[in-house]
Amino acid sequence: MSGLAQVFVVLTLVLSLLFFGTSATLFLTRQNLKEELDSVSKKYEAVEKTLNGAINSQKGALTRAHSALDIVRNSESQLSVAKHSLLSANTLEKTRAEKAESSRDTAVKNATAVHNELAKKEERIQALEQHAADATQRRDEALASAKNANEERNRARRDLSQVNKELHELKVESVDLLSKYEAQELRLNALIARLGPDAPVPGRVQSAIDARVDAVDLELSAVVLSVGRDQDVKVGDEFTVHRGEEFVGKVKVTRLFRDLSGARVVFEKDGAKIRVGDQATTRL
Repeated sequence: MSGLAQVFVVLTLVLSLLFFGTSATLFLTRQNLKEELDSVSKKYEAVEKTLNGAINSQKGALTRAHSALDIVRNSESQLSVAKHSLLSANTLEKTRAEKAESSRDTAVKNATAVHNELAKKEERIQALEQHAADATQRRDEALASAKNANEERNRARRDLSQVNKELHELKVESVDLLSKYEAQELRLNALIARLGPDAPVPGRVQSAIDARVDAVDLELSAVVLSVGRDQDVKVGDEFTVHRGEEFVGKVKVTRLFRDLSGARVVFEKDGAKIRVGDQATTRL
């Protein structure tokens, strides 16, 4: 029995005692007991009716309370399940958060490593750009030098072509001079043989010019001397060729250039040949 029902039972007993006490009092103090009993009975009935209504109301309230308690219990069970689900979800989310934090830390480390690598690559790129700029400058300088070298080579080729042309003309002229001076060479050779290499030759203008034999053409019997127009050499000048103290021969200038001259061999000592490096002079 619930506590509320017990309260109602106790209240009923008290009212019963009150009724009996009142009845006894009325019975002893008043003459019209029946009327009083009727009045008390009516009051008792009214009180009982009120109590029964209250009891029924309390029973309804108790029933509703039990229903609410069942609902609360069901809600509590649902809340427990929801709490368990929330705890599981919280654990899962915590695990995910930890994984996400670990992934974030890994990503930060990777990003830092990538940043450092990019910084190194940027430094390398700057160094390569500087090397490229230096290489470009060296290339431009090399191209300029190559251009100058090509121009110099072209000038040298032109000069060489001109020299070859003049050499060819000299060779042709030397051949012509050979035919013209054959008789004179024979006479001069015979004269030098009788008088010796230091004997003066009539009609020849002596000049103090020293030279060196720079080239020899055995086929044309021609030589190239290291002196020319700038050293006051004239066409027809004769040079005595010697090697140290040894007399080698004589040559005669047939072609003039600025610092060079072409000469025809007019005499060579028996057993001797004019060679490159021999000394030549106009001194007798």
